[in-house]
Amino acid sequence: MYSTSLGSLETFLYTLVSYIDWSIANGVTKGSNNLARLIRTNDLLSCIDSSVKLYITKNELEKMCSELINAQDRALFRLLFEGILGFEASELTSLTRSDIEKALNNNNMLTVRDTKFGERTISVDKVTLQDCLEANRQTEYKPLNGKPGLRKPFISLAENEYVIKTKQTNASGQGQTSRSVISASVRNLKEIFGFPFLRPMGIVKSGLLYEGFKLVLIGEELNRKALNKIYEDRQVRTIDLNQKIVSDRREFLNEEIIKKYYAEELEQEGKSL
Repeated sequence: MYSTSLGSLETFLYTLVSYIDWSIANGVTKGSNNLARLIRTNDLLSCIDSSVKLYITKNELEKMCSELINAQDRALFRLLFEGILGFEASELTSLTRSDIEKALNNNNMLTVRDTKFGERTISVDKVTLQDCLEANRQTEYKPLNGKPGLRKPFISLAENEYVIKTKQTNASGQGQTSRSVISASVRNLKEIFGFPFLRPMGIVKSGLLYEGFKLVLIGEELNRKALNKIYEDRQVRTIDLNQKIVSDRREFLNEEIIKKYYAEELEQEGKSL
């Protein structure tokens, strides 16, 4: 199976194991041993195509934001890089103007709401908050970053308190947008910037990778304690945080991946891994 993440491969393996167990129990197969249970995490990691660019660096984020003409898109990319997404994108879709204003008056400490894990408060960049305010004020959206020749050069946005807005149509309401808008926005823009494999979760992981890069830059070891501090600072919520750290460390949050994505920055600072 072609995949670009450990998580998707683990999901596929779980389905495969379950199907073979069912086949054995129901006599569909003559075998009695489920050999898929012998497949381990290291086997899955070897199936990921390492040549595919899955993440973006901080410099790449800034370059993209400098070229994005819609504040909606800039706010979205910056929020994802800060680690704000949530279950079914609920942290993004529920974010309001008042949340941003409170954060600006509270040393940039932003409170976000996840429908599965509840509230959390994290420190975010002031530039992110400023783009969010501009996104809330935006009333017209130019698709595909203002690409010329489109039948509809702009789309009206709902006038409400939300940062990431829904498109204003007769068929839709004026309230909170859906997670499909988040996915569609990233999908429409990633080709423009030459990142065909970029996903919303990939941008979230890119932000974590940047945090790891900053530690490496000051000579700290990217060990379990350091990663735990990164996740603690970002108030990462998950069912099993320890397992997530182990999994993320194997998949992307390690020295090898940092060297791959931040090679230029490390060289400029005279650092090597």
